[in-house]
Amino acid sequence: MAKECWVCVIGPIEQNKLPMGADFPMRQAVKQAFAGLVGEEAEICASGWGFPEKLVEKGLDQLVSLLGGVLAQSREERGDRK
Repeated sequence: MAKECWVCVIGPIEQNKLPMGADFPMRQAVKQAFAGLVGEEAEICASGWGFPEKLVEKGLDQLVSLLGGVLAQSREERGDRK
């Protein structure tokens, strides 16, 4: 079975409101939740602040479009008609 990754984007927030290393506690929480859900540690966990909101919106539009195509293909391969 092919492996998949989960993607999450959170914010926006003014950078001056974030303490130094603000991504660390959030990344740790996600890693802990992942391990609790699937019973093993993630091979990859990456994060970072500083992406401009417009870039994220553009990226999300592209991601949604890509995911829509992938989901449709997956449904078709399974024979789902939804």
